[in-house]
Amino acid sequence: METINFGSFPRSGNHFFVALANKLLVNTNIVWHQHKIFYLLKEKNSVTTIRNPIDAVHSLCFRTGEMGQDFIDNSLNWYKLYYKEINKHNVFVIPFSKLIDNPSICFDNICKKYELNENKMSSIDVSQILGKENVENTIPKSLIENILKSKILYDVSSLFNELCNQ
Repeated sequence: METINFGSFPRSGNHFFVALANKLLVNTNIVWHQHKIFYLLKEKNSVTTIRNPIDAVHSLCFRTGEMGQDFIDNSLNWYKLYYKEINKHNVFVIPFSKLIDNPSICFDNICKKYELNENKMSSIDVSQILGKENVENTIPKSLIENILKSKILYDVSSLFNELCNQ
């Protein structure tokens, strides 16, 4: 049985990817390394998801309750370091938006890339996996403003765009 190694930056679709992978890749072992990039870089057949840095950090701040500028800047720096390493290695990158919009195509692409013995993916109802959580209205606007004024956001956004366009 083939193995896929998966991990991603926090709040970038980790649980969603693993739930989909376990449902769609029935002949493949899924090893979830959470946010530990070391394993993705040393193992073969590695996959990560990437989410818009504004959305990922926004969600991380909400999840942790940390809304200060230092936490935002440190999170964006972590994001940058994480995906700079991903960019240097042969890790298959899936933009979070594509995973949400058309998971079947994403998993077909994984199967092609790593020559996995899986049937063609059928369409899947992602609402069963996503749930109905909507907390956008409870997050202060100042949080987005603080993310947008971070000095490294431009570099981080450029890296995000580069990885999404590979």
